[in-house]
Amino acid sequence: MASIKSFIASLSNVRDARFLRTLFDAARAELVACRAVANELRTDHASFKAAVDTSKTLTDELHDDHATNKTHMDALKTALNSVIGALTADGIINATALGVGTTPEQVASTAFQYRIDGVPYHKAAVAAGSAFSAADTINTGAAAGFFWGIWAVQIDAAGTITTKSPAADQVYASEALAIAALPAADAGNVVIGYVTVKTLEDVDWVAITGDLTDASDCTEANFYNTASSIPAVVATSAAATLTAAKATAGPATITAAATAETLEA
Repeated sequence: MASIKSFIASLSNVRDARFLRTLFDAARAELVACRAVANELRTDHASFKAAVDTSKTLTDELHDDHATNKTHMDALKTALNSVIGALTADGIINATALGVGTTPEQVASTAFQYRIDGVPYHKAAVAAGSAFSAADTINTGAAAGFFWGIWAVQIDAAGTITTKSPAADQVYASEALAIAALPAADAGNVVIGYVTVKTLEDVDWVAITGDLTDASDCTEANFYNTASSIPAVVATSAAATLTAAKATAGPATITAAATAETLEA
């Protein structure tokens, strides 16, 4: 391919040749500048692609790590719920063990801890037992057969243990039916357990005066303790799950070769 100089030299008109030479020199200068910019952009693109690829790798890692972090957050939330619930909610902290008192008409209790209105309390053991709160009966009409009754055993902030029955006279045909009728605690109290009593055959049983010893004034008396089951109170949500997809690949690699100068001086 003939050079620009040779082409210009072949022109017959010197004036035109000088004009064209000036024109071609200017065009060549622009082409050289464009080539320099193109090559610089090509080089910069490689650095930019490396940076984008690195950012994508970091984004992918953060995306994957978030799932693990959410699992930990959920576990931590559950643990905090239990701890805060145990520190603030009403209920039994450490359960008692109910039984027949040394005074057999009363309900004995071992030492235990409980909470009311967020305040913890300790109740010492009552070996002699706490008396029933009212002379409620089972089978007051002395109908034929065996009958059951139930009493919730509750305590207030002052440490006073009382009992509560579902009715003044109870005639449940089974212990299961009696337990199904267990009353809730009165306001300002927590239930520490309950007592079920089965009458002797064809006779009644009267609280306060009735002996709780098996095969004495009753066929049997059973004692059930409320376990420590402080509910959680925290209701905040855990870390949100990422819904965005992972970042796509970075810019494609430029495959074209660098532009080289082909114009001759």
